[in-house]
Amino acid sequence: MPGDESDPKFLSTLSHDLRGGLHSVQLALDLLRRNVLDGRPMEQLLADVELARWSLLDAGARAERIICAERIRRGVMPVRVGEGDLVPTLQHVVRVAAGEAAAGRVRLDLPPRVMVRTDLRLAGEIAAGLLDHALRTMRGASVWVVLDAGGLLEVSSDRSWIDGSAAAMLSVATVDPPFAEPSLGLYVAAGAARLLGSAVRVISDRAVSVSLTAAPAAHRDA
Repeated sequence: MPGDESDPKFLSTLSHDLRGGLHSVQLALDLLRRNVLDGRPMEQLLADVELARWSLLDAGARAERIICAERIRRGVMPVRVGEGDLVPTLQHVVRVAAGEAAAGRVRLDLPPRVMVRTDLRLAGEIAAGLLDHALRTMRGASVWVVLDAGGLLEVSSDRSWIDGSAAAMLSVATVDPPFAEPSLGLYVAAGAARLLGSAVRVISDRAVSVSLTAAPAAHRDA
C-alpha cells in the first residue's frame, strides 16, 4: 500500500544499489581513460570497455529486480502474454548475470528456438532471479541453465543452494520483499511465476524447475 512501512526499505535499497552500480561504472571508465592515456594495447582497452558495459548492465538489472519486487508486492505488475521465443530472452539473462564476475560458471543448454505463449519480460525475470540467487549463494560453483522445447526451465548446480529458507521463499505467496538480501531474486522468480499461472518447483537442494509458458488463465495479448 502507498505510504506503508515497506516504502523506505524499497527506496533505500534502490538508491543504494544505483549508487553502487554507477560507482562501478565510473571506476571502469576511469580505468579506461588511464589506460588510453598510458597507450595500453587495444586488447586491454577493449577489456576495459567490456567491464564498463557489464557494470552498467548489472546496475540496471539489479535496479529492475528491486522495482519488480515492489510491483509484485503491490499487485501492480503488468502481464502481457503473446507468442514469443524464449531463447533470446534467456541468452540475454545469462549474459548479464554471468558477466565479468561469473564468467565461465554458467552453462547454457537451449534448443535453437522455443516458441510459446508467455510474457517474455516475466519469463526473463524468473530466470534472472533464480540465476542471481544461485550465483550470489555459491562462490565459484558451476550453474546449469536448461530449457526444453516446451518452455520448462531448470536451474541447477553442483553444490547446494536451496536451503529451507530459500524453499520457503519460493512457496510463500504473500511476504514482504527481502530487498537487501540475496533471496530477493527468489522472491521475484516466485512472484513472476505466479503471474504466469506457474510455480517454481524445488527438485532438490541443488535444482529447481519452472514452466515459463503462461497458463491459460494468464493468456492475454499486449
